[in-house]
This record gives sequence, C-alpha cells and structure tokens, in this order.
Amino acid sequence: MNTSYTIYQNFLDIVEKRNNATALYYEGKCISFNSLKNKVNRLAYYFEEQGLKKDDVVLIVGPNTPEIIAAFLACSQKGLISYLLTPLAKEKVIIEEAKNKNAKIIVILSALMNNYTNLLKERFNFLIVSPTDSLNCIKKIGFDILNKETLKVYKQNKRLPSYKKIKKIDDRYEMYDNKSGKIYLSSGGTSGKPKTIVLSDFSILSLIDVAPEVLGENIKKEVQSKFMLACLPMFHGFGLVMGILTLMLHGGADSILPKFRSQKVVDLIEKNKCNIIIGVPAMFEALLKNKNFYGEKLKNIDICFIGGDFIPPSLLQRFNKKLEENGSKAKVFEGYGLTETVTVMSVNTFENNCLGSVGKPINNVKVKILDDDHNVLNCFEKGEIAISGPTLMNGYLEGESNFIEIDKERYVLSGDIGYLDDEGFLFFVSRKKRIIKKKGYNIFPLEIEKYISSLDEVENCSYLSKNGNAEEETYLFLEIKSQEQENIKNKVIELIRKNGQEYEVPDHVIFIDKFPKTPVGKVDYPKLLEKIN
Repeated sequence: MNTSYTIYQNFLDIVEKRNNATALYYEGKCISFNSLKNKVNRLAYYFEEQGLKKDDVVLIVGPNTPEIIAAFLACSQKGLISYLLTPLAKEKVIIEEAKNKNAKIIVILSALMNNYTNLLKERFNFLIVSPTDSLNCIKKIGFDILNKETLKVYKQNKRLPSYKKIKKIDDRYEMYDNKSGKIYLSSGGTSGKPKTIVLSDFSILSLIDVAPEVLGENIKKEVQSKFMLACLPMFHGFGLVMGILTLMLHGGADSILPKFRSQKVVDLIEKNKCNIIIGVPAMFEALLKNKNFYGEKLKNIDICFIGGDFIPPSLLQRFNKKLEENGSKAKVFEGYGLTETVTVMSVNTFENNCLGSVGKPINNVKVKILDDDHNVLNCFEKGEIAISGPTLMNGYLEGESNFIEIDKERYVLSGDIGYLDDEGFLFFVSRKKRIIKKKGYNIFPLEIEKYISSLDEVENCSYLSKNGNAEEETYLFLEIKSQEQENIKNKVIELIRKNGQEYEVPDHVIFIDKFPKTPVGKVDYPKLLEKIN
C-alpha cells in the first residue's frame, strides 16, 4: 500500500500483481482484477468523452454491484469527485443533491429507473449501468427491467447512454494531490440533517494501510487468499472502505451483495468460504435467527467486526457462542468510528480485547477525552471523544467545522461521550446529542439500554426524550418477544431502579411492533419519536 498514491494507482498496482485472481464475486460470477480494471477504464473513457474534467462531481446512485464499484474507481482514475448516494433516496432528494453539488453526470443502476421517471425529465446527463453487464440474466437477482413508461422517456432522452454501448478503453489516469477532497459521503445520522463529509484518497488509504494489523497475524499473512463478505452498502463509509476497498486493495476478494439477506449471506459463507464478516448489529441478529446458520461452513469464518450502532452485550455473547458451538475459532469484535475519521478508529482484536470497550485506537490514531471547555481529562473520566490522525476528513462541504487544535495537532470532535481506561481501551458511553438532562442530572440512555437489552424478553429498546431538555418527559420504547407487556414493563422499571437512579425511570413506556431503521440498519430516532401521541 502506497499512501502517496491515489486510490486508482493502488488499484493498478494490485491488478498488476493479482491480474486474473478474483476481485469480486457477484451473484454466481467471479470477476477478476483485470476484468474489473477493464470496466473501470470503459467508464473513465466515457467520463472523458463527455467533457468531464478534474474535480467535476459524479453522482453515483446504486447498491453494491460491480458497475457501481467500477464507477467509483473510474472517478479516482480521472480525478473526479464521486458522491455516493443511497439507492433508497427519494427522487426529489436526488434532484436536489445533483443540483446542489453541481453534478455533471448521474451514474444510476438500471433497476432503479422505475422509481425515477420524473428524474429523467430533468436536464442531467445520465449513465445507466446494469448488473446484466456482469450477469446472464437480470431476473437472477430479482431486479425489474424498465417498464414501458420509463422506456418511453428513456428512448426520448439522448443523454441516457447505456454502459453496454461503451466499448473503448482508456488506460490513462490523472495525477492529483491525494490529500484533496475527492469523495463525498453523507453523514447519514439518526438525527438532524445529514452533512456532506469530504474525504481524501490519503485519509482512506491511511486506514486501509493499517487495516490488516487488526485482522490478526494469521489472517494478515494470508490476506490475498481471503474473502470479505461485503453486505454493507457502499454509500456508507463503513461499507465502502472496510467492506469493499480494504481487502480489494490488499489483493483479497469481496463477495458483494446489492441487499442484505440473511439466507444469501449464509449461502455465500458456505460457497465462497467467506472469512471476514463486517456488519451492523441488525445483520448479526438476522444471522442468528436464520435456521441455516450452523454447521461446518462456520469454520470458514476467521473474524467478524461489528459497529455502526448500539450493540447489546448479549448479541456478542450469543454470536460468539454460535461460532464456538460450530467449531469456529472466530470472534466478533466491537469497534468504533465515524465517517469523519473514515469509519473505524478503534477496535478490539485477538491481541487486544476488553469486553465492554470498543477497543484500542488503531496505531495511526490518537484519542483524547475532553470536558465542555476542551480540557483533556484523565483516565476513567467521561467526556467528549476527540480524534486525531491521518484518517481525518477534510471537512464538511457545507463549511461547518468540528475541528479543534490540541498541542498543535488537529482533532475532530466526535459528538460522542466516552472514556479511556488505564490500559488505553476506549469505552463508548453515549451520543452527546442523546444525553438527557433531568432534575439537574445527566442521563446516559445507552447505559440504560445496555442492561435492558440483556433481558431475554426484549428485542429492541431505546430511551429518548424529544430534545433532551430538563422539562421534557422521557420515553422508553420497547420491542418485545412476548405479549406480556405489563409484566415486562414492571420488570424493566425494577431493573432500572436496581442499576441506576430513580430519576432515570422513564415517564412513559411505549411498546411497538417493529423499530424503524435507517438505510444502514441504525435505529431511526426521529421516526421513533413520531410514535408519541
């Protein structure tokens, strides 16, 4: 890994070394590094043919497919800015974002066009990519072809070329400062308006460079023979960097999924002997519920990483037990990070593991805990987590800043509360915005949620107030496995009194059938609060 290179230059280095080895496995088909490079070069040629120049914005809308990945790499090849947007975005959001970011072209998956007929009428240039370019039959993955209405608009719009029509390949690439911002990602938070995070090739490569260190020595030595199960969406930093680019740029292979389905994951673990699984808690819960998640196939798993949302301690225990019962030596390790720090900045490993913590900072990252006046706190003192290192974002496109300077080094304020122990392990306590002030006391909802979620009867729980103000009432939302609401309510309140303080007892306990989730599987707090009458 050469962190002075661009992402595309590092990709070229790997192509040269791995050539016909598998880079991507997608819906029954192996795509070699060389084949992927050809896809990238075709798209890069088209971008140049359309007059796109360095630092022009390309809006990429689609799930994990070879062509969407190729579009991202083609942007790196030509020095373009790639803006990855969720394929679940509403039509008006895509239009707004394309206009706000002055996107010169929209790369979009053909299967999505049914939802975006009006989008085609806008004065944008489009490139339609399709998984059929990697597969024999579109029905194989359950995507719908364009309907008649969409086709009519499609045929009338000359700015809608198909990827299939691009035949020429251009190997030339642009040189550019790899510390300039070339990747736009949405903060995708669970509350408030998302911000546009600007990342550089350098910040992403700085994480990828040290990533093998956290995999363990045995995996590190054999990294080019490993399969990553890439089921996290690539419009999310965790999915793009850790789920796809990390193993690819070290010469390993990614099994990519356009959408998480537990049975599909189980099948890939068995068929491809997938070794590394990275996901959010909801994904690991779904695997545990899958009746086929057992047997010899689990021995293929070397390591699992979990993050991105609140992680019930019982989930780690149950998943590790499942692995052990089926002969796997793998463990699920909890980590912590922000898209502002290219996702992962601390993680538990085989060598350094502390239950309840989110691990030690990776070896090129520094962490300090600060009070409200930004003074550095001592071990075990709770405060805001501040992070420094080469993986920091360039900033927010909107111009806001959460950077501060400590000892002449730039740190980013995480917006999270935590503490460091005397061995350097980081403990996550709460989102700063989720702290509730009541009767002059601070309530840390996550701490309450951790011991409530340990109850067998509780599927999901969230402790909230509308704005965190002292005068507002508190609400405990519960998704339970039984119908005995009153008994469980009493049990939960008794548990809160036993483990906490009387002021932490919620004013209201609300039972709901299913927790609303964001596109990346996090609890959607605004939608949850909408359920308050």
